[in-house]
Amino acid sequence: MDDHVKQAQALALSCEQAGLRIASASEEYRAHRFKEDKLGLPGALASDTSMKIKHMRRIKLKYLEVCAQDQYIKCIVADDPPEINDEDTEAVLEESMRTKATLKASKAALAEKYEDIRRLAPLVQDDYDKVTRAHQEASELASKELDTRLALVRLRRDHSGPRYTVASAEEKAAAQVQDMQTLELDLQRNKQRLAQYKERMKELYKEESRLRSERAQLEKKYGQRSGPSPEDAATRERYLEMISTHCALDGLQSIHIAAENELRLTYDVVSREDYNAVRRIVIALIFIPNSRRLSHAVVEGFEEDELDVDALTSAYLNANDAPGLVDSVLNHGRQLLQSH
Repeated sequence: MDDHVKQAQALALSCEQAGLRIASASEEYRAHRFKEDKLGLPGALASDTSMKIKHMRRIKLKYLEVCAQDQYIKCIVADDPPEINDEDTEAVLEESMRTKATLKASKAALAEKYEDIRRLAPLVQDDYDKVTRAHQEASELASKELDTRLALVRLRRDHSGPRYTVASAEEKAAAQVQDMQTLELDLQRNKQRLAQYKERMKELYKEESRLRSERAQLEKKYGQRSGPSPEDAATRERYLEMISTHCALDGLQSIHIAAENELRLTYDVVSREDYNAVRRIVIALIFIPNSRRLSHAVVEGFEEDELDVDALTSAYLNANDAPGLVDSVLNHGRQLLQSH
């Protein structure tokens, strides 16, 4: 008995001196932390996982081999080797079959999981690329937003608006009140002119009705002549009268088509205060060929210090607003006449 105890103590001492760390290896593996915890590319992760699985399989085979050798050596060198009968063999076989069945089921589940990974890997890669591109775009937009904010701050600092004092604000308010009074007077004059034009239109319509009745009487007396119907003639005369009224309101004198894409409009702008003060303005509207898009505008009738043509027409050219351009030029001409 003492010999067996001494042999066991000697075996334990030899195991301690051998430096085996099989018992602590499991805890060390669970507590181990890799240096890089950041997620990488799915392809690289799959390759790294495959290499680690192969390494673990080699370690497992080595461990099983060492365990088998240790049991075999213990069985040989033992003074009283355990007896192995048929029942023990059958129990070991049953345990082996259960282990194999469990291992087979685990392998099938693992193969199914790997199949899902292989099937979803391209989709994950696409999603990863999309997220990467979105992250880059977000970073670029954030950088652009910051640059824009800084540029806006610099512009506000370099081009700060005037700061009004109480006196300057009162002066500005008085000037605005005077402008409003002037505009109110202009509005009253325009209403009076409009009323005069309406009276003139009524008189013309009465004259037209009288002439139409006379014409009907003459046709009845002398017979219907060949030519356009009275309704067409009346419509044409009414449209001509409306066009002439519009020309009189805006001071349009002539319309000339200088080229296929150039239209020249000649206006005589009259001052609202002095109807004898007249300024002739010629506006040439140049369009892009075969389109209705404004390309350029030429304004004649102003001195160089009276009107900056490029500054006035650039916004209307960009907006393709020909009526707005004409109205702006005519209003500027009327303001110059009123100031003189």
